[in-house]
Amino acid sequence: MANDLLTRPKSAFLFTDGVFYDQPTPETVSKGFQHLGVLNYAFGIAVQQKGDGRDGLTPKEITDQMRQLQAFVGTSPDTPRIKQADESSFEVLDEIASYFVNQFPKDIEQNLPRVIDRPYWCGFTSPGRCLNADPETFPTADFCKWVPLNRAKPLGRGKCMDQDWCQWATKPQCTADSYCDWFAGKCFARTP
Repeated sequence: MANDLLTRPKSAFLFTDGVFYDQPTPETVSKGFQHLGVLNYAFGIAVQQKGDGRDGLTPKEITDQMRQLQAFVGTSPDTPRIKQADESSFEVLDEIASYFVNQFPKDIEQNLPRVIDRPYWCGFTSPGRCLNADPETFPTADFCKWVPLNRAKPLGRGKCMDQDWCQWATKPQCTADSYCDWFAGKCFARTP
């Protein structure tokens, strides 16, 4: 429920032994988690390819896996919320689970102020979700606007953006956006 987004700590845990082949969708979705106060954790098993090459990951796939884990968590590779290991890690899974459980309270304490400052995300890919006004499912319309690629089709293809996004190149584009004003040859976010 939207009314407890900021009061109840939440986390998402990705455990994988491979790579995502449907990028950029997983990376885009994980950015939404971060803006709604969900702390992401990732553990990747990177078993290197051996012998006939049918099992395991290539060196490129291992590098891709780490990049994807970083994108999911939203931090650098040395963060305590990412672990990548080889097949020897199967023996220490209980220790790894304990590590993440112990890390969670510290991460909540460090990240909660940022979440309270901006408890929303305008990265949705459909106008319906971007312009959602239902307080039970989080009213993104309070923070976001839909910027169509084609003005003739306002609910067609486009991007969900923060309401203060006003990077329009021309005065007609700018003044057509109810959140923007044109002044001295530039488009600015309208002052509330």
